[in-house]
Amino acid sequence: MKILHSYSFLFIFIFTTTLLKAVDLSTPKTGFVIVPVETEAKMGKEAFDEVKSKSKISKDKNKIALAKQVVNRLLPHIKTPFKDWEVVVFEDEEPNAFALPGGKIGVNTGIFPITQTEAGLATVLSHEIAHVTLRHGAKRMTQEVGVGIVGKGLDVLTKNQSGLTRKGVMTGYGLGATYGAVLPFSRNHEMEADRIGLITMAKAGYPMKEALFFWQRMAEATKGKSPPEFLSTHPADERRIKTIEELIPEIRKAKKSGQLE
Repeated sequence: MKILHSYSFLFIFIFTTTLLKAVDLSTPKTGFVIVPVETEAKMGKEAFDEVKSKSKISKDKNKIALAKQVVNRLLPHIKTPFKDWEVVVFEDEEPNAFALPGGKIGVNTGIFPITQTEAGLATVLSHEIAHVTLRHGAKRMTQEVGVGIVGKGLDVLTKNQSGLTRKGVMTGYGLGATYGAVLPFSRNHEMEADRIGLITMAKAGYPMKEALFFWQRMAEATKGKSPPEFLSTHPADERRIKTIEELIPEIRKAKKSGQLE
């Protein structure tokens, strides 16, 4: 029985991984989403309002001015339906920044010691804005619908099975969905946002090398805190830095030849 249970677990892991990738609901290549832009913007505004209501907003004039300066320099080179972007700096030691649909940007004070320069901050914000313009949040929501549909189907198929078999199947489905499809999909989004972020920086006149320096500083600052790449939604630091090193000359060449998208 234990052997059968193990094979059931393995089969479901392979089955759900293959099925979710075959369905391919919302990869960057297809760009298929079920969430309207208007709904996405509404959700972004509501989420941002909630963050503002629960977080301490910074009054540091220099940090606020720098964040707005960077955003204003990047926006002319970004294709977005959202106008009048709101930029808020939060008093939070966590080194983080984020952008939300609807034109909302949050920057934690904890990120400034790592960004260090205007171009360093541009690296972070161009990356975060890219997630919004590429509609990564909506694509993830679309994929979650697919994961839910497959999960419900397996639940129905196993309803007459023994408790042990049923538990093994559903556990296997959860593992398959997370490590087989959902997390790699998120890592793909991160790499895509890195690329578009670099292109935006180049268009705005920021030195792309600063992006490399920023991620190296970030890797050092988070040393020992990151999970293995297999269990993370973000690429491993070494992989991200290597990819950026490869992208910089490609983008520089495209810009020089006037072929920068």
